[in-house]
Amino acid sequence: MICGLTVFHQAKTGREAGSEAAWAQLASPASGSVWCLDTCQRRLLVSLDPQARQQPVPPGVQRLHGSDAYEFLLRVATGLASQLAGETNIFGQLKAAWNHDAPKTPWLQWLFADAKEIRARHLSEVGGASYGRSVRQLLRQPGHEPLAGPVLLVGAGDMAESVAPWLRAWPLQVQNRTGARAEALVAKLREQPGEAVSAVPVRQQELAWRSAGAVVVCIPADAPADAAFLAWLELSLHGAGVPVIHLGVHRAQAGRWSELPDFRCLEDVYALQSLADDRRDRQLAAAKAACSERARHRALGLSLSHPHGWEDLPAFFAAADALAPRRSSATVGELCLAA
Repeated sequence: MICGLTVFHQAKTGREAGSEAAWAQLASPASGSVWCLDTCQRRLLVSLDPQARQQPVPPGVQRLHGSDAYEFLLRVATGLASQLAGETNIFGQLKAAWNHDAPKTPWLQWLFADAKEIRARHLSEVGGASYGRSVRQLLRQPGHEPLAGPVLLVGAGDMAESVAPWLRAWPLQVQNRTGARAEALVAKLREQPGEAVSAVPVRQQELAWRSAGAVVVCIPADAPADAAFLAWLELSLHGAGVPVIHLGVHRAQAGRWSELPDFRCLEDVYALQSLADDRRDRQLAAAKAACSERARHRALGLSLSHPHGWEDLPAFFAAADALAPRRSSATVGELCLAA
């Protein structure tokens, strides 16, 4: 099943050449399906097209096949390939992008189930809400604490949802392009202990920026919106020294954001990784070994069994039933080629 996988991966550093046309060509195979993921750290494309193994690879793009491809996907899904090792946000992004294909795609069912098990066995106390923990640490550093006023959290997606609980030591306002999502996140946060939290109405966004004691941005860079946000910061009631942490950009991509006197971004979050202790390092090593072992087993077919979440079971067993006749009369090598 995983023998036919080809993965193309481009890490984002803020300095990549941006060969958009070549990347778009990779996402348009002559046959078969592709799965794409674009995050702040990487671009990822998975193909089942046999011709993908011979396609030209743009500069800066890594290509992997078969069990190597599956092992890499496992490392991505478990957060082991992230610069903040062990973080969980990437799994939520991956599931949001690919979950609709999982019921009819056995290798995706395996990937989701394997990633859950490896996280549960080896990473339950690593990373979990790493971005939130790191943001809170940055806001507590001397000279970078929030000024008088609430912390403004910009965004209400997976990243914002994981960061928000770590900001409850301060009054918190949530701003999002879709007001309903901001209200939904605020409703969840009110079930937890902490300072006051509220959603920012669209008509009051400028006031929220001007009165914020600190700003945490959890959305990608967007030139028109960024221009408005920066203009509002220039009119801040606290002057120009409002701490801003942007989790959607690298420093090389930050543009005018980097001109702010108290601006920090993804590189500053990643720098906190150096504080990891020996136990965390051992857990990460064990999880990486588990990814390698699981990829080797998956290359042999469906012989592996392990616990699944209830939501995984119907599609997983449907995939197993679909392959069962083939398993009864084919060798392992024939199974891989047929899949």
